[in-house]
Amino acid sequence: MPSPRIYCDIRLGPGAQFSLPQDAANHVGKALRLRAGDALVVFDGRGGEYEAAILRIDRDRVDVKTGAFRDAVSLMALYLHFGEFRNYVLGRVGAEIGMQIAENVPDYLLAPVTRVAAPNTPAPFSPVMEKFYIPQPERIAATVRKLVQEY
Repeated sequence: MPSPRIYCDIRLGPGAQFSLPQDAANHVGKALRLRAGDALVVFDGRGGEYEAAILRIDRDRVDVKTGAFRDAVSLMALYLHFGEFRNYVLGRVGAEIGMQIAENVPDYLLAPVTRVAAPNTPAPFSPVMEKFYIPQPERIAATVRKLVQEY
């Protein structure tokens, strides 16, 4: 199970020790029933997130210490910046990047991750049929338009 993600309205940094806000402390302690030593992820909405560990849990207070910084969107930004994203999409790594973003930084998504791919059938040998099998620009554009209209 992935570590719970908790929003903190303070500026975070590696090695910071602080108490979670009251509503987050209640959620961690009472709803999730985490204990001292359990791992979680904290983020401050300024980009990226920090691994963290619970130091102490009292009735209404949860003290945590942050660890390493994780910039979950930097990999995607790097690919887009250098125009290499197309190569990774064609190599089926694009699906993994999309899922990593959906799982780790859902706050940045304005719509769900949508796959536009060849159908799950054997590939045709006919060049005419390949046009219907391989995603064409028109189908990709239609999917993007649908997402923009819905969200």
